[in-house]
Amino acid sequence: MNRVTLNYLCCPRCREKLTERQIRFRHKELISGSLCCEKCSEEFPVLHGRPVLLSHTKIHEWIAPIDEVLSQGENRKPDGPFSLNRLKKIGVENAIKLVQKPEKKNTVLTCDILHDLKKLEGRIRYIQSGSWISARDRKKKCVEALENPSKSVQKFIEAVVSKKPKTLLDLASGSGSSVTSLAYNLPADTSIFAVERDLKCLWIIQEKFRMIKRSNNSEAIGGDVRELPFQDESMDVVSSIMALQEISGISIFLREIKRVLKDDGSYFALLNREPWLYGIISLDEYKAFAEVADLYSGIDALIGLALKTGLTVTDYKVGEKDLCLVEIRKAKK
Repeated sequence: MNRVTLNYLCCPRCREKLTERQIRFRHKELISGSLCCEKCSEEFPVLHGRPVLLSHTKIHEWIAPIDEVLSQGENRKPDGPFSLNRLKKIGVENAIKLVQKPEKKNTVLTCDILHDLKKLEGRIRYIQSGSWISARDRKKKCVEALENPSKSVQKFIEAVVSKKPKTLLDLASGSGSSVTSLAYNLPADTSIFAVERDLKCLWIIQEKFRMIKRSNNSEAIGGDVRELPFQDESMDVVSSIMALQEISGISIFLREIKRVLKDDGSYFALLNREPWLYGIISLDEYKAFAEVADLYSGIDALIGLALKTGLTVTDYKVGEKDLCLVEIRKAKK
């Protein structure tokens, strides 16, 4: 991690600045140690160059939003796509009751970030060696995707690039395909940050940045999109591609976007017009549950939440395969 990145980071809980502890450098890059919040007494590890700014009570991998709201933090494999099968089995009315009156648990969820990271060490070293990107034609496929994006992705890239951002934050970046496309098309002096809570993705994202020679000012950071580890009003543009249905807490997500955006900054999202339900459950049933559970329930509901948050929807287009490109702005004060 480049030390300049510290100028943008903060404690995800209290927003205080972070201090370095037992930091080791290699070629002016932070490679290990920790970033500490004195106010919260929280310590966030830096391992193999990647900072992980997640609370120790958070699960450090993706779980289906349906499971997240129904299981109160329990880590479980999804039952079908997005755990829609689980929702169908429980029944929407019962699921809504569970959300409205959550069961009280006797145990408190605790997660050990360092333990989770240590389990990934072999994979991290493999990715950083360059062998991962070379295997299974990954490099060739990545380059093809960068040079020949779909029409919807191309329009998304053009919209972001037109803002000429100096700072860009990509949310729920997954394995980094979308943020790499943005980095590939933005000027070399743009500072780019990708936030992902699934720890095994961080080094893949950074390896893709390295592949396109943008790793000097592009950083993959472990974090929760509902508790962003970034200073207030620090980003010109926030972005996400096909991420909304994978997030629990859409209203919180939008409030965090508003907080980190500069005045007149924009959030660009490429997303499906309606939730993808794979024929498992009806759209009306899912929307009834999603609205109570604060999950993505379609573009119209998203626009309504954005307006309630104090954001402005300036553009909304439907493209191929019913995908939408929406621009949501933070107005000038």
